Amino acid sequence: NVVLPPLLTVAAVAYHLGISRVVAIVFAVFMLNAVLFVCIPGLYASWRTPVWRPEPDADAG
Repeated sequence: NVVLPPLLTVAAVAYHLGISRVVAIVFAVFMLNAVLFVCIPGLYASWRTPVWRPEPDADAG
């Protein structure tokens, strides 16, 4: 993954600057989702609708 390392670096820098770890992680996840939504709409859509989940009809019958 080419996007994750830079986000981890940003999160680490933000944490050392005094931002709480939770805020840094949430910021990194938010940026990751934004990048996926803007640059990789196909991959983002596939993540939002995973194909490995069983269909609703499976539980009905």
